[in-house]
Amino acid sequence: MRKRLTDYIEHGRSLNLSPHTLRAVSYNVIDFLDWLASHRITSPDQLRRAHLAAWLTHLQEHRTTRGLPLKPKSINKRIECVRGLLNYLAAEGLIPSALAASVESVKEPKLLPTSVMTHDQVRKLLRSVRTDSATGYRDRAMLELLYSSGIRVGELLALDVAHIDLKNATALVYGKGRKERVVPIGRTALRYTESYLTAVRPFLMRDRAEQAFFLNH
Repeated sequence: MRKRLTDYIEHGRSLNLSPHTLRAVSYNVIDFLDWLASHRITSPDQLRRAHLAAWLTHLQEHRTTRGLPLKPKSINKRIECVRGLLNYLAAEGLIPSALAASVESVKEPKLLPTSVMTHDQVRKLLRSVRTDSATGYRDRAMLELLYSSGIRVGELLALDVAHIDLKNATALVYGKGRKERVVPIGRTALRYTESYLTAVRPFLMRDRAEQAFFLNH
């Protein structure tokens, strides 16, 4: 298997991979080959899907010198390097292509934003929008409604007039998969929303049959 690694690295050089990438590939593939050798797998024809599954389990159970598990991103980097070797071996006819395709990346958690605007920063942003024009007032109403309700931009733009309930200070929102939910509208946002609907939106209308709440005219 070490001979195959040498051939694979030479193949990488022929593809003009950077020295940094080749070092990372070599390090991670050697670690994989050492694990295989510890399980008496020394040639490609001995490799089975069960071995790859066991190796993935090994990565997920591995602990660093600080006793911490490997992060999903780190595991996926190792998987990517090994998958490259397996694809190369499959292209050379040394293992079945299905074997190379069986190595799947682990799911990485979605990271939350590391910084969030403070209340004062949001109010400063809102006050920066000029409301002395129809489009400016519309933009302020849109931002106020976004901030008040927490809906997505796409959900905001999909609002129709019938979705706004001024009496109960709520909005009917259609999210992903057309799932509907009712969200509250705060006092300030309600004031801007009502003023926009009654005094500004008619000014922006070109078609009386238009149902979209926020108009782009």
